[in-house]
Amino acid sequence: MRIVIFTLLGLLTPSLAFASGSSFDALTFWGFVVNFLVLVGLVVFLTRKKIQGFFAHRSWSVGKELEEAQAVYTEAQELLKTYEERIGDLDAESQKILAQFRADGESEKKRIIEEAQRESGRLQKEAQFRIQQEAKNARERLLKEVVPIALEQAEEAIKGRLDGTTRDRLIAEGIEQLKQIKPEQVIH
Repeated sequence: MRIVIFTLLGLLTPSLAFASGSSFDALTFWGFVVNFLVLVGLVVFLTRKKIQGFFAHRSWSVGKELEEAQAVYTEAQELLKTYEERIGDLDAESQKILAQFRADGESEKKRIIEEAQRESGRLQKEAQFRIQQEAKNARERLLKEVVPIALEQAEEAIKGRLDGTTRDRLIAEGIEQLKQIKPEQVIH
């Protein structure tokens, strides 16, 4: 645009005519001006439909761009409003999430404690059973080892105190009775 203004000023200024070194001829000057205006008018007349189409299209595209910009602006305003609401609700939401995490942690803690108690009870029962089994096995081993020794000692003691026939009969009866005793009957 500046170029057009400076060109027009340059053409309309008589200083150009004086710069040529000859005297100023107004008729020649105005002839240039008229010639230039005719040239500009002819260019405008021949290209007016293209120029009108260009400006109409430009006007339409600017209008469309303005509508799109307005739509984007409206959408951005709505998005901003949504984000501001979400930011406003962020404290409440974070407190809610923290409360949920605490509740989940407490329930998990209770579950772990209950599971540990169940496992502890099971282990205690199992240990008690093993202790009973070991005691029972120890009693049986003890009876298996002690009963034969006791029988042998009792037999020798009785042999030394009794006469021959009575001794033999008592020994036989005692051995028979001891043989009939089972380890379960001795262990209570």
